[in-house]
Amino acid sequence: MKEEIKANDVQIPYGVLHDQIVNSIKLVDNKIVFTFEIDLYENDYTAEVYSKYKDFKNCEMTVELYSNEDNYADLYTFLDKHNKFNGIEISLAEFCELYEKANCISFLDCLSNGYGWIIQFYSRFYDAKGKYKKYKEISIIDVFLLANKITWNWY
Repeated sequence: MKEEIKANDVQIPYGVLHDQIVNSIKLVDNKIVFTFEIDLYENDYTAEVYSKYKDFKNCEMTVELYSNEDNYADLYTFLDKHNKFNGIEISLAEFCELYEKANCISFLDCLSNGYGWIIQFYSRFYDAKGKYKKYKEISIIDVFLLANKITWNWY
């Protein structure tokens, strides 16, 4: 089943992806592809949603970018005991490289302002070492993408 969503469409069917683990992230040409292995539990969804998605075990979320420029990821820590947090902005290429160093990245949310998208992930980098050590406390990743559509391919 394939679902294609335009950036100005307010009905974004991403709820099933919430809390799903990202299996891969690939940046190819003007597309970024997030692949998920889907684990659904009947009690977590309405009967209608569960019956629609229960037979699918994987999903590829493909974002067709206007270009690779002006797209980026913001990485944040949670507030510390002093009510401070740290943030870093990185390119999509750096984000794809960083994904390989994560212990876990899971999908949280997907928003559109009619022109672009913000895809939010929860992340953990417990084992980060060397040049990646600075990401050890990162908890949230907001990926900002200028794109006209996202396609979810459920299989």
